[in-house]
Amino acid sequence: MALEGLRQRLTDLPQGRFGVAVSGGSDSMALLHVAAETLAPARLCAVTVDHRLRPEAADEAQMVARFAEGLGVSHDVLSWADGPFARETSGNLSERAREARYRLMADWARERGVVGVLLGHTADDVAETFVMRLGRRAGLKGLAAMAPVTHFHGVPFHRPALDERRAALRGHLSGAGLHWIEDPSNRDPRYDRTRARDALRHLSAAGLDPDDIAAAATHLRAAEIGLQHLLSDWATRHARTHRGANLIDAPALFDLPSDPALRVLGGALRHVTGVAHPPRAADLSRLLAALRSGDTRATLHGCLVTRDRTGIAVLREPAMAEASVPVPLGATWDDRWIVIGPGESGMSVKAVGAAGLSQLGNWREAGLPRAQAMSGPGVWRGETLIAAPELLPDGPFASKFARDDFPAWLASH
Repeated sequence: MALEGLRQRLTDLPQGRFGVAVSGGSDSMALLHVAAETLAPARLCAVTVDHRLRPEAADEAQMVARFAEGLGVSHDVLSWADGPFARETSGNLSERAREARYRLMADWARERGVVGVLLGHTADDVAETFVMRLGRRAGLKGLAAMAPVTHFHGVPFHRPALDERRAALRGHLSGAGLHWIEDPSNRDPRYDRTRARDALRHLSAAGLDPDDIAAAATHLRAAEIGLQHLLSDWATRHARTHRGANLIDAPALFDLPSDPALRVLGGALRHVTGVAHPPRAADLSRLLAALRSGDTRATLHGCLVTRDRTGIAVLREPAMAEASVPVPLGATWDDRWIVIGPGESGMSVKAVGAAGLSQLGNWREAGLPRAQAMSGPGVWRGETLIAAPELLPDGPFASKFARDDFPAWLASH
């Protein structure tokens, strides 16, 4: 039977119901079809994200819905509300769309109660990504193959087709008389991935096949995992998470060679915010240099980073926390905190902020810096702060940081 490796990896998945991310392209359509053949359709639910960047995207999502329905798999469409305005703002559109897509799917996965989401990335994607990042002079982390399982916003995303070639997936669909959507952006030379595919065709003609590149990237992935574990062991001795902030021993960090020190610092930023990617290397290097020079107070990547005689603290930037959308009790706020307690109508979770501290005469008893206190979770009813469980933990509300402590988290990131 074709695609035996993919079928085996699907069979080896944990028990439970899985989401399948389906764009309508060949890779994700084949993944859904093979998953429905291999697993009971009742164990699957499909999801399509409409970024609202192309007018035909809505019709494509409906085509996927009909395809899923024919397989007996439920299907939902998620829309990126900010998509129509994204082109008018500065920044990397593809990166912002990707971040929005994973955030939407993670929220959907939690609402659906699925144990993970399946992605259709293939060996071709691994090779293309390698070429793209090689052009950006990436190091080990950037050139390493994408992981078989990655956590985004607390949800595991599985890539069971990483060892499969796109041609094999298309052959499966064609053999079953099925069709897929060709995204016109895949032929647009303005996009890095399109140029990477063109480069791979030339490399294949020269005898360097995408399978070879994907295999090399997989070897680099193994080296990357080893380094992650070494840095996690280091962080166990020299760093800790305290009420949503990462505290790092400054002399120990400065004793590390430059690359590991940057990895630890970039990881500390990502751990606090939940952002998938680290800041630009140049910005991170400048921050590390400033920390080495002495007492520092700087913002980067949504974090406030300080150094004083007690060490380095990486915490959420208060202004960014206050800008985060309020959520109901029990939901993840600011991609950091989950607050539970006796909910009542009109209650929501948002940053304590300066307004909340003004209503708490004894907040200093918690022993937290003002910025950390401001960026923590508060339970509000209108303009009234009902509770601040990280500052006054003895009430009926409890808060939990949404990720493992930094040293443990670093082992897989």
